[in-house]
Amino acid sequence: MGFPVLGAVKRAVLLVSLCEMCLAVRVFTAGDAGVTCFRIPAIVATPTGALLAFAEARHGSCADDATREIALRRSTDGGLTWSAIQFVAGNASLPVGNPYPIADATRVALVVVLHADGGSGVGTGNGVARSADDGATWT
Repeated sequence: MGFPVLGAVKRAVLLVSLCEMCLAVRVFTAGDAGVTCFRIPAIVATPTGALLAFAEARHGSCADDATREIALRRSTDGGLTWSAIQFVAGNASLPVGNPYPIADATRVALVVVLHADGGSGVGTGNGVARSADDGATWT
Protein backbone atom coordinates (compact mmCIF):
# COMPACT_ATOMS: atom_id res chain seq x y z
CA MET A 1 0.00 0.00 0.00
CA GLY A 2 2.89 2.37 0.72
CA PHE A 3 4.45 2.07 -2.72
CA PRO A 4 1.65 3.85 -4.69
CA VAL A 5 1.73 6.69 -2.18
CA LEU A 6 5.50 7.04 -2.64
CA GLY A 7 4.97 7.17 -6.41
CA ALA A 8 2.37 9.90 -5.97
CA VAL A 9 4.72 11.87 -3.73
CA LYS A 10 7.52 11.66 -6.30
CA ARG A 11 5.17 12.93 -9.00
CA ALA A 12 4.06 15.81 -6.78
CA VAL A 13 7.67 16.79 -6.10
CA LEU A 14 8.42 16.71 -9.83
CA LEU A 15 5.48 19.03 -10.52
CA VAL A 16 6.68 21.45 -7.87
CA SER A 17 10.16 21.41 -9.39
CA LEU A 18 8.77 22.14 -12.82
CA CYS A 19 6.68 25.02 -11.48
CA GLU A 20 9.77 26.61 -9.95
CA MET A 21 10.93 27.17 -13.53
CA CYS A 22 7.61 28.73 -14.57
CA LEU A 23 7.50 32.40 -15.42
CA ALA A 24 4.36 34.43 -14.79
CA VAL A 25 3.81 37.31 -17.20
CA ARG A 26 1.00 39.81 -16.73
CA VAL A 27 -0.51 40.47 -20.15
CA PHE A 28 -3.00 43.25 -19.29
CA THR A 29 -2.55 45.72 -16.43
CA ALA A 30 -4.94 48.49 -15.41
CA GLY A 31 -3.62 51.78 -16.78
CA ASP A 32 -1.99 50.26 -19.88
CA ALA A 33 -2.92 52.24 -23.02
CA GLY A 34 -5.05 54.55 -20.86
CA VAL A 35 -7.49 51.76 -20.02
CA THR A 36 -8.95 51.78 -16.50
CA CYS A 37 -9.73 48.08 -16.30
CA PHE A 38 -9.36 44.93 -18.40
CA ARG A 39 -11.93 42.14 -18.00
CA ILE A 40 -13.04 38.94 -19.73
CA PRO A 41 -9.62 37.73 -20.97
CA ALA A 42 -9.37 35.14 -23.74
CA ILE A 43 -6.36 33.66 -25.53
CA VAL A 44 -5.81 31.59 -28.64
CA ALA A 45 -2.75 30.05 -30.30
CA THR A 46 -2.49 30.34 -34.07
CA PRO A 47 -1.11 27.51 -36.25
CA THR A 48 2.26 29.31 -36.40
CA GLY A 49 2.46 29.41 -32.61
CA ALA A 50 1.62 33.07 -32.12
CA LEU A 51 -0.42 33.73 -28.99
CA LEU A 52 -3.22 36.27 -29.26
CA ALA A 53 -4.56 37.56 -25.93
CA PHE A 54 -7.78 39.58 -25.88
CA ALA A 55 -9.70 41.38 -23.16
CA GLU A 56 -12.48 43.91 -22.79
CA ALA A 57 -11.02 47.39 -22.38
CA ARG A 58 -13.15 49.26 -19.85
CA HIS A 59 -12.83 53.02 -19.48
CA GLY A 60 -13.59 55.01 -16.33
CA SER A 61 -14.44 51.99 -14.16
CA CYS A 62 -14.63 48.21 -14.17
CA ALA A 63 -18.42 48.28 -14.50
CA ASP A 64 -20.05 46.33 -17.33
CA ASP A 65 -21.32 49.52 -18.96
CA ALA A 66 -17.74 50.87 -19.14
CA THR A 67 -16.79 48.39 -21.87
CA ARG A 68 -15.78 50.09 -25.12
CA GLU A 69 -13.18 48.09 -27.02
CA ILE A 70 -11.56 44.70 -27.44
CA ALA A 71 -7.85 44.96 -26.63
CA LEU A 72 -5.23 42.63 -28.10
CA ARG A 73 -1.64 41.78 -27.26
CA ARG A 74 0.35 39.36 -29.41
CA SER A 75 3.30 37.12 -28.52
CA THR A 76 5.54 35.24 -30.94
CA ASP A 77 7.88 33.77 -28.33
CA GLY A 78 5.54 31.56 -26.33
CA GLY A 79 4.29 34.33 -24.07
CA LEU A 80 7.61 35.62 -22.74
CA THR A 81 7.11 39.04 -24.34
CA TRP A 82 4.01 40.77 -25.68
CA SER A 83 3.30 43.47 -28.26
CA ALA A 84 1.93 46.86 -27.39
CA ILE A 85 -1.83 46.91 -26.90
CA GLN A 86 -3.90 47.43 -30.01
CA PHE A 87 -7.67 47.67 -30.25
CA VAL A 88 -9.30 45.34 -32.74
CA ALA A 89 -12.95 46.36 -32.34
CA GLY A 90 -15.15 48.96 -30.72
CA ASN A 91 -15.05 52.61 -29.72
CA ALA A 92 -17.06 55.06 -27.60
CA SER A 93 -19.97 55.17 -30.04
CA LEU A 94 -19.95 51.44 -30.83
CA PRO A 95 -19.01 49.62 -27.62
CA VAL A 96 -18.21 45.91 -27.81
CA GLY A 97 -17.39 43.17 -25.36
CA ASN A 98 -17.06 39.45 -24.70
CA PRO A 99 -14.17 38.50 -27.00
CA TYR A 100 -14.25 34.93 -28.25
CA PRO A 101 -11.15 34.21 -30.34
CA ILE A 102 -10.95 31.44 -32.92
CA ALA A 103 -7.93 30.48 -35.03
CA ASP A 104 -8.11 28.03 -37.92
CA ALA A 105 -5.50 26.11 -39.89
CA THR A 106 -5.34 28.77 -42.64
CA ARG A 107 -3.77 31.38 -40.30
CA VAL A 108 -7.03 33.29 -40.21
CA ALA A 109 -7.93 34.49 -36.73
CA LEU A 110 -11.41 35.68 -35.89
CA VAL A 111 -12.71 37.43 -32.80
CA VAL A 112 -16.43 37.21 -32.26
CA VAL A 113 -17.64 40.16 -30.22
CA LEU A 114 -20.97 41.14 -28.71
CA HIS A 115 -22.15 44.67 -29.41
CA ALA A 116 -23.30 46.08 -26.11
CA ASP A 117 -26.02 48.68 -25.88
CA GLY A 118 -23.84 51.37 -24.23
CA GLY A 119 -25.48 51.42 -20.83
CA SER A 120 -27.79 48.54 -20.20
CA GLY A 121 -25.16 45.85 -20.77
CA VAL A 122 -27.67 43.93 -22.88
CA GLY A 123 -26.25 42.70 -26.15
CA THR A 124 -27.79 43.95 -29.36
CA GLY A 125 -25.98 41.71 -31.84
CA ASN A 126 -22.79 39.90 -32.71
CA GLY A 127 -19.88 41.10 -34.80
CA VAL A 128 -16.63 39.68 -36.09
CA ALA A 129 -13.16 41.19 -36.38
CA ARG A 130 -10.90 39.27 -38.78
CA SER A 131 -7.16 38.95 -39.24
CA ALA A 132 -5.61 37.24 -42.25
CA ASP A 133 -1.99 37.77 -41.13
CA ASP A 134 -1.71 35.82 -37.88
CA GLY A 135 -3.19 38.58 -35.76
CA ALA A 136 -0.90 41.42 -36.86
CA THR A 137 -3.70 43.54 -38.38
CA TRP A 138 -7.48 43.44 -38.11
CA THR A 139 -10.57 44.40 -40.12
